[in-house]
Amino acid sequence: MIKTEANPEGMLVEVFDEIGGGVATDRSRSSRDLRETFYGADREGSAVSQGTRDAFWL
Repeated sequence: MIKTEANPEGMLVEVFDEIGGGVATDRSRSSRDLRETFYGADREGSAVSQGTRDAFWL
C-alpha cells in the first residue's frame, strides 16, 4: 500500500501518517469520514444507503 521502489503506484507514507493522526485525535470523526470513500458513497450516482454508512461508523 505504501509507495516504494517495488510499489511505485502506492500511497505516500505521509497519507498514512495523516490518517493515523486523525484517528488519534478524533476516532469517531475519522470513521465517519472514511466510510464515504470505503463504500464509494462519494461517487456520483452512488446507491449506498444511509443505513450502510451508519453501520460502518458504529
